[in-house]
Amino acid sequence: MFCTNCGNKIINQEAFCSNCGMAVNMQPINNRPVQPVGHQAILPRKKTISRKWAPTMTVLLTFLLTFLILPILFYTFVIPGKFWAEMKVENYLEEKYGETFEVTDIHHENEAWGDSHFTATCHPTKNPDIEFNTYVGSSNQPITDDYPGSSN
Repeated sequence: MFCTNCGNKIINQEAFCSNCGMAVNMQPINNRPVQPVGHQAILPRKKTISRKWAPTMTVLLTFLLTFLILPILFYTFVIPGKFWAEMKVENYLEEKYGETFEVTDIHHENEAWGDSHFTATCHPTKNPDIEFNTYVGSSNQPITDDYPGSSN
């Protein structure tokens, strides 16, 4: 058995190390000698991220998610949906009323997962003073409009 403090060999199950005076545990932990003081054992290192880098990695991942991934998803799905909904609203109103309309503002609203709609503010091209709303469901088919004199 060896001293856990200095690595000196313990003979005859002594209670204290004859080299450093440290109390000796009578149950041997392992059978190999401990490195003497002043000598460092070279042990293989585990490949893990040290705790000092964890906050930096958290900030980096938050930055990537916020400023790269979410805008990409927004411009991939919401913006094209707005343009498509705007075209659908204009075509629908032109077919229904026989005149041209312009969408001045359009908002995307999520009500539940997969259930969203657009609210489009429109006016006739010939009379921009008359503004009304058209509501487009998730199937991008206009479902109601508030055009004065409309039949729905």
